[in-house]
Amino acid sequence: MTSDSDSEHEVPSKRRKGVRNTDKYKKKNASVNNFGIHNLGENSCTCYVYHEGITRKTPDDVCSFLNHYLLNFVRDKTYKELHLFADNCAGQNKNHALVRFVMAPVELKKN
Repeated sequence: MTSDSDSEHEVPSKRRKGVRNTDKYKKKNASVNNFGIHNLGENSCTCYVYHEGITRKTPDDVCSFLNHYLLNFVRDKTYKELHLFADNCAGQNKNHALVRFVMAPVELKKN
């Protein structure tokens, strides 16, 4: 399984929910992000598309996307191993929160 955050895209926007209502933000385009997960074994792709008013590219968001994917697309499968590949960008995927997220099921299974 691989995952990666796509570059930020801008879309024209007149009014944006969750963003301060100032002239600076009225003139700026809204940012839209894409987080993709590719299941290499099944050759399938799932994309999570969201705008800046919903969430940002935080470690919690990456873990939430992975958690949703694992619970909804992997949970009922009988995999013996799960390999995660992610890019080496510290701001997107390589951080302590992601390592703790991945290790939690392993630690829970030991008990």
